[in-house]
Amino acid sequence: MGTRRALCLVVLGCALAPAARAGEPVPASREVYGPSLDEVCARERPPPSPPPAAAAPVCPPPDPLGEREARRAAEGRVLAEVAVGFELGGRRFSYSDALSPNLPTYAVLGAPVLAGEVALYPAAASGVAFLQDLGLRGWVARAVGLDSTTPGGTRLGTEWTRFGGELHARIPLPVGPDRARLGVGVGVDGRWFDLLGDGVAAAQAPGARVVSLRLGLDARVRLGARVALFADGAYLHPLAFEGVYRRFRDPVVAGFDVGGGLGVRLAAGLELRLLARYARAFASFHPQPGDAAVAGGALDEQVHFGLRIAYAH
Repeated sequence: MGTRRALCLVVLGCALAPAARAGEPVPASREVYGPSLDEVCARERPPPSPPPAAAAPVCPPPDPLGEREARRAAEGRVLAEVAVGFELGGRRFSYSDALSPNLPTYAVLGAPVLAGEVALYPAAASGVAFLQDLGLRGWVARAVGLDSTTPGGTRLGTEWTRFGGELHARIPLPVGPDRARLGVGVGVDGRWFDLLGDGVAAAQAPGARVVSLRLGLDARVRLGARVALFADGAYLHPLAFEGVYRRFRDPVVAGFDVGGGLGVRLAAGLELRLLARYARAFASFHPQPGDAAVAGGALDEQVHFGLRIAYAH
């Protein structure tokens, strides 16, 4: 009895009824054997964990700066632009009603000129009305390898420089993204044409330095995907002038310049520009008897033709 009971406990994991006798059949009853091994394990086994829920997709946070940059690019609002190029320049200076013999005229055409300009609109991607189209522009041009000779054969060193800068506002027109825009600028424009040398020839030469208040308008129209037309004009009100104008009594000087050209898109942000510019300064004098130089006025005309490569971002 003891051996059989122990064997049952080890092998079957069950207990015999206390009344079981040797040789008697053991009834197949739960009261006798107790729960099966599978049932015991099922009770002790932890319940299965529920399947993990599908992870919700994680969306990146919105990028306001990226959205503004994309909108700025679509609208053609340039953040910065740099242009460099080569030009051929000319100048013609003449007098009206010249009564003195010591008033030589001057003319040059085809002078080589290096030129560059830069524009910056720091709030272009801000999305703030007016501020996004307000910027600064600057320019400089200088003749290289230029000398002048008087009719008498005297050689004069010649330095020709144009420079300036302005506060500029763009005005997009409602004819489609980056199709057309106007511009308004207020700034300073300087034009220096120095004729350097010793003696009477240099003293009588019509060199001039004029720094003017510049009030300008400009426009740009895009024709198709690659071609654009542009034009500008400005009134120049002299703030200071030196040189030939100081030889006359009570000089009054004013001027304007106009320009325009064609732009061809070469690649994203890269443009080739063919341009021309004409500037005109006119002066009136009020001579009196006995003045060393007598003339009713003077006309100073300057022209430029050239090519530029511009990169805009």
